[in-house]
Amino acid sequence: MISIRIEDLYDRYAHLLYRRCLALLGNPADAEDALQEVFVRAMRAADSFRGESEPSTWLYRICTNHCLNLIRSSRRRRLRQERRGQDPNLITHTTAEQVENAAMIRELLPAFDRKAQELAIYYFVDEMNQQEVAEAMGLSVPTVRKRLKKFIAKAQKILSKGADFDHPAQK
Repeated sequence: MISIRIEDLYDRYAHLLYRRCLALLGNPADAEDALQEVFVRAMRAADSFRGESEPSTWLYRICTNHCLNLIRSSRRRRLRQERRGQDPNLITHTTAEQVENAAMIRELLPAFDRKAQELAIYYFVDEMNQQEVAEAMGLSVPTVRKRLKKFIAKAQKILSKGADFDHPAQK
């Protein structure tokens, strides 16, 4: 166990984690809420941080997992409302300032398992190279390469169908 001060981590990493939350969630208010929850979770889990990785890696993992959970629950809520005949765009919508790539990845994420989601976020949203992704996820570069190929193939299949991809900016 390593002693860490959440205040120091917040001062050092909050702006980076906010950008990740914004890229994943697409809404400044949701990103701010998520950022606060990430640090609450980090504070609760501070005793479990063993120092085997950088604090930034640990925080990014907490952030990624929290945002993925929010995306999944939002998607479930939107699907329930669609079944009830309500307009899902009243609840979730993209903003003009979002990066198109991040918005597309965010829409595709629910079709993938947690590890594939994490890989896609690191590679496509955070723009890490394969070596950096491998280090962040504790994988080899060849494994990252294989998983990226699988992700891209499945994403292309989903996008080519069109029916499974309900992105508002879809042409």
